[in-house]
Amino acid sequence: MPTPDPKTMSAEDFITEVFDLAIKERASDVHFEAQTNSMRIRFRIDGLLEDRFTLPTTQLESVVNSIKVLANLDITVHEVPQDGHFEFYQLPSSSESKNIVSEKAVSSSLLTLGERFKGIFSKSGTTSGSVDASAQTGLSKKAPRVLDVRISIYPSINGESLVARILNRPDALLSLSDLGMMPDTLATVKKLIARDSGMVLVTGPAGSGKTTVLYSLLQELKSKEKNIMTIEDPVEFHLEWLRQSELKPERGFTFSRAMRSILRQDPDVIMVGEIRDQEAAEHAISVSLIGRIVGSTVHSNSTVGTIARFIDMNIERSMIAYAINGIISRRLVRRICQSCPVEYEPEPAQLSYFGLTSDSQKFFKGKGCADCRDTGYKSRIGIFEVLEFESELRSLIVAKAPMSELEAFTISHGMKTLKQDAVEKVLLGLTTLEEISKIV
Repeated sequence: MPTPDPKTMSAEDFITEVFDLAIKERASDVHFEAQTNSMRIRFRIDGLLEDRFTLPTTQLESVVNSIKVLANLDITVHEVPQDGHFEFYQLPSSSESKNIVSEKAVSSSLLTLGERFKGIFSKSGTTSGSVDASAQTGLSKKAPRVLDVRISIYPSINGESLVARILNRPDALLSLSDLGMMPDTLATVKKLIARDSGMVLVTGPAGSGKTTVLYSLLQELKSKEKNIMTIEDPVEFHLEWLRQSELKPERGFTFSRAMRSILRQDPDVIMVGEIRDQEAAEHAISVSLIGRIVGSTVHSNSTVGTIARFIDMNIERSMIAYAINGIISRRLVRRICQSCPVEYEPEPAQLSYFGLTSDSQKFFKGKGCADCRDTGYKSRIGIFEVLEFESELRSLIVAKAPMSELEAFTISHGMKTLKQDAVEKVLLGLTTLEEISKIV
């Protein structure tokens, strides 16, 4: 793919090429950052931001306004944040990338916009993870994949900065076995979701892939005999076999209203995007205790820390103890590029911290090549800690044992910690000590 040149292309063509390149390079986010004398464009790839383009200030307004039009935002508003989205058609091959205009776009009276963006962009009031085959009749044998792009515009002293998050990416939706769990960890997770009821929580900091894990759990539970429903804000992956809903508080569709109504839909499994407060926690726990499987995410630093977080939300300890089946803590680290691995010796301080020696183990890193853009890493792998709730642990929680005692108990009874899982993956040549030292 040729490098987009903002000096020789219209703003619309430049944006099209930027997003094509972002998808090709597996970027999760595209940053358009207003600076004093320019606009910097960066891609977030494997968790890190990388510079891609610099635009002169004369083109800043046209680029931002073009994206605002796509996201159905007000181009006259510059001093307050705005949020929106649009759909991006990822075409099946480069040979088809300039000639597909869907009949769906035509019927939506958006042909002009489709022509301006060569049929790749389509603005819509709704989002979808797939394109109706009938809409592609006579245009292409392979329907393009639809990616939802979420837009956040934020005013700064240098002008408006914009972040585009690319959702529904093909590399982001993984099966449970592809998340990077070791066989013993995978077996424990499958045991947690094999029960008829109870909560399974996924925890970790922002950007650690909690929602990806949730969707992987749902894929594992997928069955013609199950009614699986979700309550999300926003919907990040669009899947036809799920009954998905997106909260719209401005229209009265709030979390509490969704939870009160969803049980009348006869669900077997309910996925709640995130538990943010006491109300959400109480609703989710109540549903799990009446015979439903509930999956959700929580922002906390560890599995035991999630218990502390629920206590801080004023949830009764007995409810915590008997509603939760287990907690999965996850981090992401970069994976060594498989095209350029070389043996090396880590720093002595890092070896000492992880209790390792270079005498008895071999360590690898990526040398850097065209395949990994000379970074030595390509893609990411999960580091996991899984806490299964059993009778003794439940008794300790109800008895108001301190968090330090709960943590000591879980480790003494065989829970593999994040640190242990990370070291195991270093010794397997999957990542480096430098990477895992950032998370444990």
